[in-house]
Amino acid sequence: MKKIITSIVSLFLTTACSPVPLLPDSYVNEQIRNVSAGATGCHPNEIQILEKRGFDTISLLPTIQTWTISCKGIRFMCSGTGSSCKEIR
Repeated sequence: MKKIITSIVSLFLTTACSPVPLLPDSYVNEQIRNVSAGATGCHPNEIQILEKRGFDTISLLPTIQTWTISCKGIRFMCSGTGSSCKEIR
């Protein structure tokens, strides 16, 4: 019994502490453009991503993802919470 428990604990520790692969940057950028298009009325191909935060970490706790985009000369600050974008003046 002790050997089984030791094996289970060992398996948990090795898998729980191993790095979780991040999504490819191209996939994240595509998702940002698609979400931003719906929130701004811009076509995804018209959107330039200027900055993104909260996409580079994997955590058991929820992280707030924000990004700044530009479309047709207008800058927007966007948030993954509610997938909303507001024009930056």
